[in-house]
Amino acid sequence: KGLQGIPKTALGKIVIAYEPVWAIGAGAPRAATAEECREMIIFIKKVLSDISGGKMKSMPRVIYGASVDETDAQGFIDAGADGLLPGRLSLNPKNMQKMLSSLS
Repeated sequence: KGLQGIPKTALGKIVIAYEPVWAIGAGAPRAATAEECREMIIFIKKVLSDISGGKMKSMPRVIYGASVDETDAQGFIDAGADGLLPGRLSLNPKNMQKMLSSLS
């Protein structure tokens, strides 16, 4: 429903942030795993491909949000995320730098 009205030709120009609701916030029961992220990215891209009738020139970028830090950032990138959307971590420049430095 969120993509209704967007021309199929424009789908490749959007960025989708995948952020599992159960992994958001300081009180989240647990963080998502890189494997869960990989599965959702595959699902999201399949749905987008189906919406476009398989005629998309380029796939939208899918970035991962929620609990991400220097210990797991590379794992999400390796799992297929096109980028990261750090939450609380981004409020602390030193922690943000640690995460950025952890990426290869």
